[in-house]
Amino acid sequence: NLNRAILLGERDRLPRDTRDVFVASGTMHVFAISGLHVMMVAKVLVTLLACCFVPYRWVGLAAVPLLWGYVVTIGSPPSAVRAATMATFYYLAPVFWRRSNGIVSWALTFFLVYLVAPRMIADVGCALSFAVMLAIVLVGRMIREMPEGLRKNFIVTFAAWAAGVPIAAHVFGRVTPGGLLANIPLLFAAEYSVVAGLVGILASSVSETLAAHFNNFSALFTKAMVGISEGVSRLPGANVDTGAWSLLQCAEWYALFGLVLYLVRSVRSRRAI
Repeated sequence: NLNRAILLGERDRLPRDTRDVFVASGTMHVFAISGLHVMMVAKVLVTLLACCFVPYRWVGLAAVPLLWGYVVTIGSPPSAVRAATMATFYYLAPVFWRRSNGIVSWALTFFLVYLVAPRMIADVGCALSFAVMLAIVLVGRMIREMPEGLRKNFIVTFAAWAAGVPIAAHVFGRVTPGGLLANIPLLFAAEYSVVAGLVGILASSVSETLAAHFNNFSALFTKAMVGISEGVSRLPGANVDTGAWSLLQCAEWYALFGLVLYLVRSVRSRRAI
């Protein structure tokens, strides 16, 4: 059930006590099929196609239909459709002799979604996903030269968390500092769980025994996610009731967040000179 929840978004299968643990630690979002899952699935598909010697220019053309097949299979939730749309713009750019650009892909998806469905402007989940994804893309561009490691993962995780804080506080009146602490190991475990689960599905067409091994590997990381969330949820101050934030408070938070990003970029630019 945990595997199905993380790979297919079937959160109704989660036991109530397990669900409460993830909510308390501010990490329930890992079970919402969104940009996180679509990005992981896209990465697996692109890697597999590259291993099959598909030319770089045509990898996106082969991966995008498979990615949309995954989205349709899980019921086409709006968050997954938005993420898949952005991935489509990103991975198809080389087909048209264009460099893949996260900002352009985000902007095209943003305008397309609100042009087709203007009512989504009031949808909390839509606003949250666009805010978090924009923060990840902007920060990712700033630190793209930074070597992979814990520091880089923390910066990206912090940006995603900070982008979502005002929206969650405005709607739910809660801030979850514990989510910042839990998300680094949690997203690492979630990535391996999703990848192992997806490979398990592909392997099932060859051998059910091999698929079972991959599914057990996926379950190992899924259970680790439960342990991480339980530990964080017990920490004092992991989940704070702040009352609903006003729009002014949200604007102030984003202004401060933008200032921090600007200062970090300025410092990194001076060091590079």
